[in-house]
Amino acid sequence: MMKKFFSNISIILGTVLLFAVSYSCKKEEKKPFEEVETQEVVVSPYAQLLEKTPVYKDSIYAIYLTTMSGVDKIIYLKEGELTSVQEESKFFLHIYPTDKELLGETKTSSLIYDFKNNASEFSHLGTGYHVSETDLPEIDIDKINTGQYGYQGDSSINWRISKILTTEAMRPIIQGNNDDVVLRIEN
Repeated sequence: MMKKFFSNISIILGTVLLFAVSYSCKKEEKKPFEEVETQEVVVSPYAQLLEKTPVYKDSIYAIYLTTMSGVDKIIYLKEGELTSVQEESKFFLHIYPTDKELLGETKTSSLIYDFKNNASEFSHLGTGYHVSETDLPEIDIDKINTGQYGYQGDSSINWRISKILTTEAMRPIIQGNNDDVVLRIEN
């Protein structure tokens, strides 16, 4: 009789175990295709720069003049990591206006638009990039001279373009990029 009792208990426990496993599997079934959440891929607006020709490029930065959100900008793009000097230092941006009256009574030949590095990071196809940017003034531009200072308060120059960018040299690049930047250049 004990043998029959243990046999019945075994059958009951086995049945309960099968139901428990079956219930657990049903809970873990995948949702129908329509209910599966998809991961949205976010593409940085800066990724479009990678398809364009920079107005200047060397081993450190590529410089682009472009319009983003309706604003003309100068953008400095660096592939890979920034050094601590690059990350913490200001950019100098000297713009030589076509209209020299904009210089006023100053004894300089350019307008100064230096700005603190505002680097942001984005990734495209597995490669990391950093961009720093500032708005371009709404004036007729004759030339641009730019670079980056050394550490804070240090007037030394860590990086600079090798030659001044002229509107004559930049115009065909910007037009070739089919960009909307208005350099306000006299033809």
